[in-house]
Amino acid sequence: MTSLTTFSVFAVMTLGLATLLIKGEDRQWVTLVMLIAWLSLFPLLALVNLWFPFAGGGDDEDYFYLAATDFSSWAEVLDPTQFAGVMVQPGYPWLLSILNQFTGEDLLAFKLLNLAVFVLLIPVWYRIGVELDSRQFGRAMALAILLVTPLWCYWMFLLKDLLIALLQSIFLLGAVQVSGRRSSSKGGWLLVFGATLALIPFRAPLVLFNVAVLAGTATLMLARRGERGRSFATAIMSAIVIAGILTITSDPEWMAAMGIYDEDRVIGTEETEVTVSQVGEASLLNRGLFPLLYLFSETSGLNLKTWLDFDAFSLRGALAIPWIVVVVPFFVLGLLWLMRRDPQTIQRGGIMAGVRSTRLVATPWGAVLMFILAYLALSWTVGDTTRWRIPDMPAMAAVAMAGWLSMAERSRRWVLMVWIGFVGGSVALFNLVRGL
Repeated sequence: MTSLTTFSVFAVMTLGLATLLIKGEDRQWVTLVMLIAWLSLFPLLALVNLWFPFAGGGDDEDYFYLAATDFSSWAEVLDPTQFAGVMVQPGYPWLLSILNQFTGEDLLAFKLLNLAVFVLLIPVWYRIGVELDSRQFGRAMALAILLVTPLWCYWMFLLKDLLIALLQSIFLLGAVQVSGRRSSSKGGWLLVFGATLALIPFRAPLVLFNVAVLAGTATLMLARRGERGRSFATAIMSAIVIAGILTITSDPEWMAAMGIYDEDRVIGTEETEVTVSQVGEASLLNRGLFPLLYLFSETSGLNLKTWLDFDAFSLRGALAIPWIVVVVPFFVLGLLWLMRRDPQTIQRGGIMAGVRSTRLVATPWGAVLMFILAYLALSWTVGDTTRWRIPDMPAMAAVAMAGWLSMAERSRRWVLMVWIGFVGGSVALFNLVRGL
């Protein structure tokens, strides 16, 4: 009963937030997509919760037991520093502990918070799609997010990665608005700054990531011809926002106020550099296969042994298969599409004029590319192609959607047929050789 009540409350809240975020004729359409998501994914969540309550890695169990802590007052509940010393990043257990005051120790109710976060990605990426291209592209992105199955794993289990993905998507929406022409940049700056600060209690080192994306986006804008005044204003504003973010995140007192006391989470300290270095060195990632692993996100589902002893880890591999089959080939084609000239900004001249005319420079797609490249560098540094890079999967799906829509229907079918045949043959050969 508690889970059903929580489901109803979160569904109403997310649909209400969507009506504030989406304006015009598509508001009803987007809320319908979100309602379909709730009604179809909640039964699946309940089923998986019975099948695999926990992922088996330990993180989700720690979050569950920490959230179930009893408090003597609401003032204590609302204190973000209450988990300091217990968790390096206290944000997620703190958020769950607030929910626990209403639901009690209900694992499924806790997971519904993550499902609500996933559903909220739909209107956010609709808005990003509209800013990047058009209403039609926004609609396509709303449906694409619902079908990005690797993200499903992170509302099926009690992990914080999907919440980070939502905050990063809001940040990217702000960056796209700042670098675009469709809307006022004032709201964009507010999203950039607010989402970055909200990220600190959950994964503080990503603040530097956002700073790098913002700096890269401003640099691309400076390369545009005919927008020098606006580009310089954006560059100056970016410097101000970056300075403000770094001032807060490099101050131990400010960080302590958000429940972060460990020196290795305070930006600019030697401990931070050492921690990042140690994480990368401890990784078991095969660096030689990094590009393939990053594109595929998870390859265990292609191994027949994974299916013989199916567990929570196998579920993550299975959910990556649709991504490998559909998104990967069109992501590559989408990158090629982004490198072509934008018909509305074609300039005559030499090589530099041609570069300025590409969609990567002349349109807000540059912010999306900076976001993907920064996550690529981050994943290489920490040696992880799964959990740490989850926030860039919607961005990669957007590039893949652009590649899909840029092609004729017949060409799409040929690409899918050839790619599925290649992947299927490669997997069959790999498992055959491995079994010999």
